[in-house]
Amino acid sequence: MYRNLSQGFRGILSAGSNNAKSTATWINHGDRLIAAGG
Repeated sequence: MYRNLSQGFRGILSAGSNNAKSTATWINHGDRLIAAGG
């Protein structure tokens, strides 16, 4: 699982600023899941 996550982050970072908006949305979604306990 961690390996898949690291590959996902690499893909997001390599995509560049064009995808910054969707990257922020994805991170915010993860933060909401963490805040919800899960």
